[in-house]
Amino acid sequence: MAFERTTQAAEKYREYQPKHPPELFSLIINFVKDKEFTKYPLAVDVGCGPGLMSTVCLAPYFNKVIGVDISESRIEQATFNKKHSNVEYRLSAAENLPVEEKSVTLIQAATALHWFDLVKFYRECDRVLAPGGVVAAFCYDVLLLVVNHLQSGEINKVNR
Repeated sequence: MAFERTTQAAEKYREYQPKHPPELFSLIINFVKDKEFTKYPLAVDVGCGPGLMSTVCLAPYFNKVIGVDISESRIEQATFNKKHSNVEYRLSAAENLPVEEKSVTLIQAATALHWFDLVKFYRECDRVLAPGGVVAAFCYDVLLLVVNHLQSGEINKVNR
């Protein structure tokens, strides 16, 4: 796959990419909810880009958030834009996350899933997710029907 690796490309990406609504992140956190925690240990935002569209939205809910991207220029841009002490950015493929086994509460992929080798990515999710961990993948203008989940009715309302 070819990725533009210039700082200028990363800046244009950040400038023109649409923003996700805050309600989306509230819905994702509702999946993660556990009464034991006021903040959850670790989230990984896979395909984080410049970090401003999805990674920072997790900062209030987690002790640590790691944004990963395969593009070095996007990681440089994300690091430059960093405003939260509990957020860090790392160069990494989605299929080989730089975290320990069973350590992640949430894996998020915002408008990035289509770039991944899905078989390897989901195998990696199995490796790193803590028991009860959540994978949240979303994008723009795609109707997704969620089934076999306790909150499927609520989620499907948001999708319409």
